[in-house]
Amino acid sequence: IWLFRGNHRFDLMAHPMKLIWFMWTMLPVLLTGCHRGPGVKIPAYDPQQAAQQAVETMDSNSDQLLSRDELAASPGLLSNLASIDQDADQQLSAAEIEQRVARYTDMGVGAMSVQCLVYWSGQPLVGAEISFVPETFMTDTVKLGKGRTRNDGSAALVTEDRVPGLSPGLYRVVISKMQSGQETIPARYNTATELGYEVTLDSTNARFDLE
Repeated sequence: IWLFRGNHRFDLMAHPMKLIWFMWTMLPVLLTGCHRGPGVKIPAYDPQQAAQQAVETMDSNSDQLLSRDELAASPGLLSNLASIDQDADQQLSAAEIEQRVARYTDMGVGAMSVQCLVYWSGQPLVGAEISFVPETFMTDTVKLGKGRTRNDGSAALVTEDRVPGLSPGLYRVVISKMQSGQETIPARYNTATELGYEVTLDSTNARFDLE
């Protein structure tokens, strides 16, 4: 097992103390990866209640369906419309949303490591704060996750409780970078964000290309 630090590398098997240090520091990440770990409880999803709340909140014309225009209030749902919309009618019913949320319980996962890449006009966006905010119908179930982009535009997300990773679910994504007290990122990526993401077992690497 090799540990790389700068231009140096260490054979951890030949340095037992470094191996112990490495395993100790990596343990939280390993436990919150794509499996259930001690202390990372599976959220108590309520698919029926979540679906009902989503429709009641956004169904402005009371037809019991959420159109693309209505889904603009939920970037998490809108960005995944094609995969959630089972009958391909370009709108979502409570049953379709309920079915989607039910999948999160079936995954049997408390939290998963989530890595993000953020680019601005094709270049890494450095020093920006990225937040994965649970959609309103999931705020009582999953927790907010945040991270700050590095020099390569990457960011690792942790929850409010400092747990690495996020629970499966639907999130709106907020990206902000303040300079001299002023927001430098357009509102469509923060206060009026159009960005959404679904965290699942096969979707834990997010990339956002802003312009």
